[in-house]
Amino acid sequence: MIGGSLVMVAACSDCRGIRMSGDAVIAGCTVSSDSVRRLTRREFVTWARRVEYDSTGDSLGRPHGAGTAGIRVHRTRGMDRATRADLADGCLIALVHSASANASLGLGAGWTFVWADSTNPYTATLVPEDESAPVTEVGLSLETGEPAPGTVASPRYICSDCGRDWCVYPKDTFSTEPALFQPEGGLGLGDTPGQQTASLRVAFSP
Repeated sequence: MIGGSLVMVAACSDCRGIRMSGDAVIAGCTVSSDSVRRLTRREFVTWARRVEYDSTGDSLGRPHGAGTAGIRVHRTRGMDRATRADLADGCLIALVHSASANASLGLGAGWTFVWADSTNPYTATLVPEDESAPVTEVGLSLETGEPAPGTVASPRYICSDCGRDWCVYPKDTFSTEPALFQPEGGLGLGDTPGQQTASLRVAFSP
């Protein structure tokens, strides 16, 4: 269960795999897609829990289509400053809450983390916090305006704020259990030879 609001401060002496954008660090975009693929699912969820998210609101993200009532979309803090280059290399773009599992949207019951990158060409990977629910990879499109119902191939989809664009998913394609993560016990971000994991100082904000 996600509770309160989390603030993540990262510091490292060797930041290969950790992306910085001047002084404006977007926590959800600090780890590259290549580095995420060296994580296990459990390591990814542990990191994603430490990132800060905005309150839900239609201007930040919302679902469309029948059967989506009660689904809440929380934009990752700082995504309003994200660029297409950030998204191409990978960002944790949103945290979605659903009272029940919704296979048509790739959501588990409870909380689901949404990772986006430019693998095919743009893909959203939905990672439920509940490990018994499958990870789902779906097509994602970047739209300059929020698309109207009926203009997206999928009858149900989510829009979330991604800088100057809307991230729209699922666009049309699904793939259950994609090869995004290493098997449990594989090389994690901090285990990669010659690479040091960012040390995290995490504190709950009021």
